[in-house]
Amino acid sequence: MNRIEEINEELKIIKECEDSRRFYEGIRDNGGETENSRNSWKKTMNSCLILDSSISDMTTLKAYKKKLITERAVIKNKETKVKFEKWLNKPNHNKFVKYLKKKYGNNITLGFNKHVEEL
Repeated sequence: MNRIEEINEELKIIKECEDSRRFYEGIRDNGGETENSRNSWKKTMNSCLILDSSISDMTTLKAYKKKLITERAVIKNKETKVKFEKWLNKPNHNKFVKYLKKKYGNNITLGFNKHVEEL
């Protein structure tokens, strides 16, 4: 499993914790019985606490989530850069430029960006 998949799995666990917390707060705010929802939230929160030692409450959980999202974006950018560096360093660079012009028009930068988005 690569790091992006690991990050996605951790983000799923964090989303479950946030959803459980919102559910618990909704029942509490509406004056309902909260014991079961609190127990459920604490169980899911325990699964979030084991993700990282810096997580202690919902505030630190949200900070950790932002950190994961940033890390995933950096990794994706690096992977994209590596994919296209091979095109730029190869002798068939002209072939790639012709392909971009044919598919996206004369603006090579715009064509390159659209090509990246399609990947």
